[in-house]
Formats: sequence, structure tokens, C-alpha cells
Amino acid sequence: MDTLPVVILIIGVMLITMLTRVFLPIGQKSEGTEIRKVNLSFRYRLLYHRTSIYLIGLVMVLGGLGGWLSFALQVVMIMGTFAISGIPIRYKFTAQGVGLNNVVVRSWSEFESAEIQGRFYCLRAAGKGRDFKMLVPPLEQEQVIHLTQKLLKNANSPSVGKEKATKATPAKIAGFRTAKKARRAS
Repeated sequence: MDTLPVVILIIGVMLITMLTRVFLPIGQKSEGTEIRKVNLSFRYRLLYHRTSIYLIGLVMVLGGLGGWLSFALQVVMIMGTFAISGIPIRYKFTAQGVGLNNVVVRSWSEFESAEIQGRFYCLRAAGKGRDFKMLVPPLEQEQVIHLTQKLLKNANSPSVGKEKATKATPAKIAGFRTAKKARRAS
């Protein structure tokens, strides 16, 4: 039995799964005025993809030892993995919610609290929703924590506050420069 089609299918599924965590051809758009954008460096992008990278490495080792994965396919796997790791990862904070590239966009009203879990900053979902974990570099962690606390407070305030939260602008979030001003300053 020829194993090449199965091996190519396994490689394709692994790389496509890794890709869809950071890029979708037709993705979601973040609504509202951008308050802050956090870009991950290459090191943090590798941390973000570490589970996929470990699994791809495991398949390469097993395939090399078992003789069912050629050297050429291993090179393709390595090149694909680093190409996907090179795709920029950005967290975009707006008055309405937070988004990861064009893949995930969540509203502030979906969250009730936030906490630090190791390297991650976790927004806790209210009710039956799913938590949203962000890998935020230590240099920007304090600012992101302060910003999300204010935005969560605005979103979870009584119904009168919800009107204000939807109309919030970066100028109304005290103590934070807009993304354009932050880029100009640096």
C-alpha cells in the first residue's frame, strides 16, 4: 500500500490547522474605533504556535525513523511551519471588543473579568461562553491589563452605561494614547 497520499494529507491538515489560527481568507472585522494594537514578535509567535510546532516535529521524527516520510517532505513541513510562523499576529482593542487578526473578534460584553495565567492574559467569559486567552509580551502587559479593566467596566455597567460603552472613543479611555499617536511617538 502506498502511504504517500496519507502522509501528504496529514502534513496538509497540520499546516492548514496551524494557518487557520492566525489567518482566514474571509475573516471577521473588528468594529469600532481602534484604541490599541499589540503586535507579537517572532519569539511570541513561536510561543503562540508551539503546540502545532511540537506536533509537526513529532510527525517528522516518527516519519523519519519509520521511513514513511521522505527528506523532501520534511523540508516542506519545516518551510511551511516557518512561513506560517512569519504571519504577523495582532491583538486589536476597540471600544466594542477585542480581536485576533481577522480570525476571532469578541465583544466586551461577553466577558466578566480578567486574570493573568502564566504567560497568558485570560479574559473570563460570562455565562457559558469560552474564555479568550491572549499572549501579551511583558512590556505591554501592564497597559493591556489597565485598558481591558476599563473596557470591561464600561461594558458591564448598567444599561445606561452600555450606551456610553458603545459610543466610547479612545479619548474617553483616560490615560491611553490612540494607536496612531503611539506609533508616531515610537
